[in-house]
Amino acid sequence: MENFKYTGTHELETLSDSAKRYNRYLLSLILKQAPVGGKILDIGAGLGYYAERLKAKGYDILCMEIDEFQCRYMEEKGLTVVRSIDDVADGSIDFIYSINVLEHIDDDGAALKIWAGKLRHNTALGEHGELFIWVPAFNVLYSSFDRLVGHFRRYRKQSVIEKITAAGFTVTKARYSDSMGFLVALLFKWLKGRGDPGNARITKTQVVIFDTFIFPLNRITDALCSRMFGKNVWALARRHSPFCNHPH
Repeated sequence: MENFKYTGTHELETLSDSAKRYNRYLLSLILKQAPVGGKILDIGAGLGYYAERLKAKGYDILCMEIDEFQCRYMEEKGLTVVRSIDDVADGSIDFIYSINVLEHIDDDGAALKIWAGKLRHNTALGEHGELFIWVPAFNVLYSSFDRLVGHFRRYRKQSVIEKITAAGFTVTKARYSDSMGFLVALLFKWLKGRGDPGNARITKTQVVIFDTFIFPLNRITDALCSRMFGKNVWALARRHSPFCNHPH
């Protein structure tokens, strides 16, 4: 993966700058799970939006990113960055979070097993290390935008649970999220998401409109729909004990 260049940097910059409510919501999910006093690993840290804010709150945060431009960008912000998961010692991490990363990995099951190995068996809180992931949901929404940014797939909640469990975790929570985004993504695919990926780029104006007027409606719709559908799915899981072959 040397000299890897992520094809969706433009979209990542647009989302980081303009999707303020969306990003605050994701940050709140991470903060609900992240252990105070533990070592945290951000896998696929991108431009460091979440890591920068966790560091400002006093968390011990390590970023893993393979895109060289994004690595340098984060280092200039004062974040600690490694360029390969192999640079993270096994059993050294209390909590891993990964936002919109797993769908970019061809063999996602193998990646999850490697991530499991980086977590401690006994954390600062006396428990096994935990993983939080957020990924795009439902292949019916797969569009030219997904191809543009390098997505291999989208997920169903059950497939996320199965993959995480097979990798050595016990899933403690799994939910769909952004039910309004599901409807918008369907409309986007019908209007411009079935052709040339070059025509599927999102604009700052589109992101701001969605973030300001549509995303906040999820407070109501997700309460009704999070068990059934959403544009994304997230899961929280705990690493198995080394002495336990089956999840409890």
